[in-house]
Amino acid sequence: YEGAKFSMHNKLRLGHSDARLLSWIRKRKRIRLFLDIAGVYLCFISVAYALNELLLPTICDSKMHVLESLPSRLNGVDSWLNVALGGSNQHTEDSFAQNLAFEKHDQCMADSKYHYHEVKAAYEAADAEYLYGKISLFSYFSLFGWENPPIVTSQCQIIFTLSNSIFAMAYLFSVGVGFWDD
Repeated sequence: YEGAKFSMHNKLRLGHSDARLLSWIRKRKRIRLFLDIAGVYLCFISVAYALNELLLPTICDSKMHVLESLPSRLNGVDSWLNVALGGSNQHTEDSFAQNLAFEKHDQCMADSKYHYHEVKAAYEAADAEYLYGKISLFSYFSLFGWENPPIVTSQCQIIFTLSNSIFAMAYLFSVGVGFWDD
């Protein structure tokens, strides 16, 4: 830091444009504040990627618990959510049609192969509703585009993000980023 400061001081004495620009920015508080905010935001984007994509799934992974609690899994059926979360596709269409009894709204039992797609769609809707209530929105929507999505609960994601925010604000304050200048 001292070497860079000395070099900039010499550049300012020699009249270099980058040193004059830095001196001009330091004299204007609003421009300095805007540049501080832009710099923090650009750093935040890269750090947030590392935290949310790499660290959060390793700390708060609840994939196995969610997988075991899916309504279709509890009834012995593998839906596309079970397969997407890494479960096995153990049941074929024939075994599904033979072993499944699903109560419909009119109290009819769908135990024939004819009702296979209707029953499977009902289980997939029940799985989607269950997941929407159990996991964070980020995890829920990542199911529809990622090959191996991170599955975390909303509470865990809030606690993780809040603790990182507090740490980041304390660090920025200690480093002297100009948000708190008079």
